[in-house]
Amino acid sequence: ESLEEAQEKLGTLVAQVKASNYLPIVFGGGHEVAWANFSGIKPTHKKQEFGIINFDAHFDLRGMDPHTGPTSGTGIFQMHEWCRENEHPFHYLAIGIQQYSNTRRLFETADDMGARYFLAEEFTNDHLEKLVNAINAVLSNSDLIQLTVDMDVFAACHAPGVSALAFNGIAPNAMFKRLLRHIVFSGKVASVDIAELNPKFDIDNRTARLAASIVFDIVQAADLNAEYPG
Repeated sequence: ESLEEAQEKLGTLVAQVKASNYLPIVFGGGHEVAWANFSGIKPTHKKQEFGIINFDAHFDLRGMDPHTGPTSGTGIFQMHEWCRENEHPFHYLAIGIQQYSNTRRLFETADDMGARYFLAEEFTNDHLEKLVNAINAVLSNSDLIQLTVDMDVFAACHAPGVSALAFNGIAPNAMFKRLLRHIVFSGKVASVDIAELNPKFDIDNRTARLAASIVFDIVQAADLNAEYPG
């Protein structure tokens, strides 16, 4: 019943996994797991730069209401504020944003913090070079990366088991897999979270199978990167 307590416990587990030299991969649940994941791998060295690459239909940049506290939509805003308060440069790239699922204020918040984002309709081969360049900018400027995939970024036909369906979301196609592996091959990914998978809404385990395949690709890429660094 206590979100913040649950986040604290999950963050402790993530830190333990990281301390054992494993790659933490967190399954959710709401996207509040992103903040919990971050709390287990957040920067520790002075001026260490943090980057988050978020495949998501939503920015998750809502400010926290002092009465209700954190929600699934406040996580990345919380990360930004923590990094600002602790003097760690913060780099945010969101891919798959739905224009009608985010308020104008959220777009303004993203612009104010210098975030880079691509709308779902821009997830095409025509924009592949721009996508790769944006990803490379975050990778090159960050000392550690949190990779997060919110399953509602995908079109409903691919991922029906989410709480906020997107009829025109992105496709988990070869381009998506290529970008995913490119991020992991950087060797800078400190943790991963796969969020918004809700079995109650799933059809034929379609969303669960997609999430499992994403984890498979991440683990395979991480193993290859460890075996053949650089």
